[in-house]
Amino acid sequence: MRGALEEAATVGRTVTREAHRRGLSAAAEVASPTDGATWSQESGDLVAPQAVRILDEPHGAEQLGVIGALVFGPDSAQARQWVDEQRDQLLSGSPSDVLPELARCQMRGPCPRAPQGPEGRSPAEWLAREVAYFHNRADQIESHAFRRALSPMGSGIVESG
Repeated sequence: MRGALEEAATVGRTVTREAHRRGLSAAAEVASPTDGATWSQESGDLVAPQAVRILDEPHGAEQLGVIGALVFGPDSAQARQWVDEQRDQLLSGSPSDVLPELARCQMRGPCPRAPQGPEGRSPAEWLAREVAYFHNRADQIESHAFRRALSPMGSGIVESG
């Protein structure tokens, strides 16, 4: 299959046909690292509903960076330290290691220097959206278990293609 630019709404159907042509339905185990985007999740439901979904580590770290900037201030040393700590937790732990801290950040709220969010969101709305991103993907951040199973942790190889 050659790479092609395609609308998100149709990518799932195209990839599903190709995946099944290549024997995906006969696979004993399927792991699917994903950036967590809604369209990507929906495509995964078509292509391999049996797949273990794994939140791509770089995308998770990017989301943590947004939360850190909103809560502690853009480009602050405190934000960088917090992101590093949470990224370590995300890489080695389970949702129970990360989600309570994210809930504390949401309760704390954005700092006075927090930027406005995309699509006109207030900093508080943006923070809530970023925290919800992790809560909605809790089963996809079982990093310790995924690593024990030698599952792929990143979607970079697909994105680079």
